[in-house]
Amino acid sequence: MVIILISIKVLKYMSCQLKHLLLIPAGTKEWISIHSADKIEAYKLSFEKLHTIILKVFERYKIPYLTTYLLDIDEESNTVSLASNFLEKLAEKANVDIKSVVEIPEPLIKVLRGKRKNVGNNRCRCLVLYCYDPEEEIVDACRKICAASKNNYFEIANLISDFLLTSGLPEVDLLIKTKGKAKIPIWQSSYAEIYLIDKYWPEVCFDDIEKGIQDFFKRKRRFGK
Repeated sequence: MVIILISIKVLKYMSCQLKHLLLIPAGTKEWISIHSADKIEAYKLSFEKLHTIILKVFERYKIPYLTTYLLDIDEESNTVSLASNFLEKLAEKANVDIKSVVEIPEPLIKVLRGKRKNVGNNRCRCLVLYCYDPEEEIVDACRKICAASKNNYFEIANLISDFLLTSGLPEVDLLIKTKGKAKIPIWQSSYAEIYLIDKYWPEVCFDDIEKGIQDFFKRKRRFGK
């Protein structure tokens, strides 16, 4: 009987473990339009907020994996510079990688190049997705699968997952999205718990994200059943 009770407690704990958080900071463009805000100042605020919240999540909850979207940027404005600063500061505290199915601006790749040499295995891993589009990601994965099939070096069971941008990461446990337009990963989030925040990203604070995490721990996950 004691063994059964211990097993139940272990299973209960495992059911609410949060290994991989997907944070989608949507709504900066909409917020700028609504408030007629200065674009650079708004993006500076949004990047600073994203940096602060990610580090607080890592520090307080020790989540090993966090995936987020890079805020919409363009090379014609100073937003690329803001994004570079964000990645550089984040890489001082976490293992950071940036991936995309489209070409990533060189300044964003360059800023992480030197950081990767000194990263520690004990630090949290943060994956930043640039210009993310789930349809393009699946198409890109299929292209890679076709190319790989010539060498026959993959296992069928992990076929799709091995070729997605999140390859090597566990499935998403919790998806937190703020108000605004943003595309959601189809494959990786199929069994994720979803928590929506009715605020645009520039309006969000850490307490809003923490409420989503606390709500996750209260849920009984069914994994599609």
